[in-house]
Amino acid sequence: MVKKKKKSGKKSFSKKTAQSVKNRKNLPYEFATSKSKEFATGTKKVSLGSKSIIPYRSFGQKLFDLLQDSKSSTEKKIPKNLSASPNSGKRDVSQLLKKIVVVVTVLASSAAIFVVLELISDGRTLPFTALASEDLGYLKETELRVKVENLLATYEKTPINFEINEQVIPLSPVELGIQLPLEKNLLNLPKFTIEQQNLLDFIGIPFGTNKIFAHYEMDTEVLANKLEDSFKLSLLRAQSATFSLQDNKTFQIIPEKEGQILDLEDLIAQLQSNMKNLDSKVVSLNMKPEKPTVTSKDLQEHQVHLSLLLKTPLSLEYGSNKYKLNLTNHLETVNFTKNLDFKIVLDRTKLMPVLEKEILSKIEVPASGIKISTNSQQKIIFEGDARDGIMVNKKTLIAVLEDALNTQNTKVLIPVDIIKSPVEASQDLQALGIQELIGVGHTAFAGSPNGRITNIKIGFSKYDGLMIKPGETFSFNDNLGEVDAENGFVKELVIKAEGTVPEFGGGVCQVSSTIYKAALWSGLPIVERYPHSYAVSYYAQVDGYGLDSTIYPGIKDLHFTNDTPSTILMQAYTQGDNGYFKFYGTSDGRKVSMEGPYKTNARSAGGTQLIPTKKLLTGQQKKIESAHPGFDITWYRYLSNPEKTGQSQEPVKEKIFSSYRATANRYLIGE
Repeated sequence: MVKKKKKSGKKSFSKKTAQSVKNRKNLPYEFATSKSKEFATGTKKVSLGSKSIIPYRSFGQKLFDLLQDSKSSTEKKIPKNLSASPNSGKRDVSQLLKKIVVVVTVLASSAAIFVVLELISDGRTLPFTALASEDLGYLKETELRVKVENLLATYEKTPINFEINEQVIPLSPVELGIQLPLEKNLLNLPKFTIEQQNLLDFIGIPFGTNKIFAHYEMDTEVLANKLEDSFKLSLLRAQSATFSLQDNKTFQIIPEKEGQILDLEDLIAQLQSNMKNLDSKVVSLNMKPEKPTVTSKDLQEHQVHLSLLLKTPLSLEYGSNKYKLNLTNHLETVNFTKNLDFKIVLDRTKLMPVLEKEILSKIEVPASGIKISTNSQQKIIFEGDARDGIMVNKKTLIAVLEDALNTQNTKVLIPVDIIKSPVEASQDLQALGIQELIGVGHTAFAGSPNGRITNIKIGFSKYDGLMIKPGETFSFNDNLGEVDAENGFVKELVIKAEGTVPEFGGGVCQVSSTIYKAALWSGLPIVERYPHSYAVSYYAQVDGYGLDSTIYPGIKDLHFTNDTPSTILMQAYTQGDNGYFKFYGTSDGRKVSMEGPYKTNARSAGGTQLIPTKKLLTGQQKKIESAHPGFDITWYRYLSNPEKTGQSQEPVKEKIFSSYRATANRYLIGE
């Protein structure tokens, strides 16, 4: 009789199970980054962050593995060449079913607990959550936001010591152009919600820590420039061969020098550790050798051609303004590069101060804002001076200057960016779409007699606060009212068929010409407009001839249509010898540019004309017209709307033509 071996009370594991458990104990943590680590050595923006440090296998995966191991262990107990006894098979199946029942019970209970906890937790962070080393576990959303905001704001202003050759300079992340965006960091924090966490991982919360790396964004160009400026690292850089000018005539070659350059990749690697852990460890600046790109031999081969390019002055243009730039006076700003071609390159850091002083300061203006509201009498109140800012696009300017130098193109159009004026409108006006400045008309009337100035100011006041509804066609004359003494107008010169004679309202065309310009620059369709019969210098003081608009009630009018999606509000005022119309509304993305004026078909004034009249005493003379030469003026308006037509479509080109007749000196003479 064979004795059966007594079964041991210890739980048996297969070799596979034992090895699996052993392996899992030694597995490292896995880093789940929100963006790939992409380091730039030049100008790329680096954005790094980390979701969390999580166990290599989740709790749910471990549970699944254990069930699989149990099943595998059971199967191995039955040799393939033998039949298993019925009782043995039943016992194995029974044990497996018991395990399944236990697992299902645990999962069901956990699910119920999870749902209850989610309801009472109200969107809190998971327990054991930490941002860097800061404990943020089980915090409400409002508490979490305040705590994280304070944490990030404090760190952004906390100096980090940078050192090189025993020189130490403290610089904060803000000074280095590094940002830690609040919303992105909040988004990375795990919350107590079914949407973010699955049930099995929830069960494993007590067995791990949700440590989150801080999300940060780094502009490597700003970073490198700040450190180079602070430590004067540019003095260590390699120097390519270049030119100096002797006696303002002859170019002499200055030899090249080897140097050192900041190891940007090493710098970013050190900063990455600091940023993601919100640490302030000392960062060592390491340098690496740098060789000059251009040698004396290179310059000798191209000296004649390069000398010719550098001696040619450049004409920089913005609007009607032109500025000369002669780089032979600023050779310290000139470098060279050799790739496929040998080219001139400009040192931006050295050239920009020169351009700022000589050119940019005459072009750039800051944006200024305005507050618009309605008072108790329903009158529109304007507070401030709405003005779009103009900023020269310096990066593009350097590029077009380099292109002009290397292609022997002497004309350079200065690229500018328009900075929109901040407009703060009351809610009733916002409801009408009054939210931004969409166009400005500007004229000047220096030298006008007092009577003309009086009429101009009264005329401007008639349109201040006027509104044009969407789809409405505006009429200048309909809103002008009666032009007579009762309305404050005085007699001044008016162009009529019989000559230029005094009449009530002389000078009101300054108002209509200004509003016409505002409509042009707003991109509105012009329905009706007439130029003056002869050229009047008042209307050419800003932008030149060809953009005037004459009116005469009952005969000539100015019409344009509001085809924008909102109401247009007009602001009309004079300032010294200048008049302004500003249109406020909602931009639909249309862009406007103007080209001109082009003058053609010039005609002389001709000789003096004497016109007999019985209204004067015999021999008495009265001048009724001054001599004016005649000519034609053409402007072009370019209209585009990328939001409607797409970027690839060509702008619509409109021709604005004005023909001014020649007039002689004309006198009435009594018969």
